[in-house]
Amino acid sequence: MKILIVNTVCGVGSTGRICTDLYDRLTKNKNISCCIAYGRGSADEKYNTYKIGGKTNVISHVLETRLLDNHGLSSRKATKNFIEFIRSYNPDVIHLHNLHGYYLNVKILFSFLKESGIKIIWTLHDTWGFSGHSATLGIKSNGFIEYDTEFKYEGKEYPETYCFDRRQRNLKMKQSIFINVPNLVIVTPSKWLERGVKNSFLSIYNTQVIYNGINKNLLKPPLNRKDNERIRVLGVANIWVPSKGLNYFNELADFDNNRTYEFVVVGDILDQKINKNIKHIKKVESLKILSELYGSADVFFNPTTKDNFPTTNIEALSCGTPVLTFDTGGSPEAIDSNTGMIINNYSIKNISDKIIECANLDRSECVKRSNKFRREEMVEQYSELYNS
Repeated sequence: MKILIVNTVCGVGSTGRICTDLYDRLTKNKNISCCIAYGRGSADEKYNTYKIGGKTNVISHVLETRLLDNHGLSSRKATKNFIEFIRSYNPDVIHLHNLHGYYLNVKILFSFLKESGIKIIWTLHDTWGFSGHSATLGIKSNGFIEYDTEFKYEGKEYPETYCFDRRQRNLKMKQSIFINVPNLVIVTPSKWLERGVKNSFLSIYNTQVIYNGINKNLLKPPLNRKDNERIRVLGVANIWVPSKGLNYFNELADFDNNRTYEFVVVGDILDQKINKNIKHIKKVESLKILSELYGSADVFFNPTTKDNFPTTNIEALSCGTPVLTFDTGGSPEAIDSNTGMIINNYSIKNISDKIIECANLDRSECVKRSNKFRREEMVEQYSELYNS
C-alpha cells in the first residue's frame, strides 16, 4: 500500500510531528510505503518527501491572501506540478492534513481528487475547511457554528487580509470545491470539532474522531524531579497569536509579582510585550528539551480562547504535569477531574486560585491519562481507516 501524506510542514509543530509519527509507525510494515508532501520549511532527509513549491510560491500566495482574500486559491503552478507528482507516485490513499498555509490551490487539487478515484482521508485540525476565512471559528456545545461572528470582519485574523472582505464568497466557493468527492472520509481530533463538521456543508461525509497521538518514549516524566521553590507555571505555543492567551500570563505575573509563581513561556510571541517576571524561551524544537520543560513545571496553563485539540495538553500530561485550561474548543477533552481543571471564570484572581489547586493533583494520574493518547493508538486507528 502507498500512502501520500499532505501537510503545510513536515516534522515540526504539532501537525508536522503527527505526519512524521504516522510515517515512522506505518513504514515499520514492509508492505506500506509513504511519502510526505509539504509546502513550508524543510524536512529530515530520512523521510521520503515532496516539496510543494518554494519561497516564491509562498510569497505570491501571501500577497494574494493579503490583497484579495484568496487564501487557498493561489499556488496554481505549484499545485499543478504536485498533481503530476501524485500521478507518478500513484498512491492508494491520500491523507490530507492542513491545506491552508500559503502553499496549495485547493480548487485545482480537489478538481483532480474528484476524478482520481483515490481514497481520501482529510484530518481537520481547525475550522478553515468550512469557514469563509477563519481557522478558528466559534462552535457552541450543540455544534452551532458562529458564522455571524465571523462575518463581523476581522481582517487581521489568520490568514490575514487587508483590502477585500470575501468571506461570504469564500464560504460558497469552499462548498462547491469540497463537496461531492468520492471516497472521502473526514477525521477530527476532537468531539468539539466533529460537532462543527456535522453542522456544516461537510456533514455529507462520514466523520470519525481520532485523537492526536504523542511519542511517549520521548515525552515522559523526569526520573528525579526536584521541587520548585515557587509554583512553576508553564505555557507552550508554537506561535503566541492573540487567541493563545499570552495576556493572561502577563496579567498573572503582574498580579503575583514573583511571590507565589514562577512563569515560563515557550514560543514565538510575535510583536507582543511580555512581563519582565516571565522567563521567555523563544523556540524549542527538541522533544527531549520540551519534555524536560514540561516535567519541571508544576502546572501547564493553556489559556487558549480558540482551539481544536491542543497537543500541548497531552504532552504535558505525558510528562506528569496537570493541565489548567479554559473551557474552549476541544481543549478540555484531554483531561479529567484527576488530571486537570477547566476554567469558566476568567478573572485573574480565580485563575491564580485554580493554579494552586491544580498544582496539588497527583502527577502519576496525569501520566496514566496520557496513555489514552499514545501515537501507537492513533496510527492503529488510521491504519484501520486506510484499509476499510
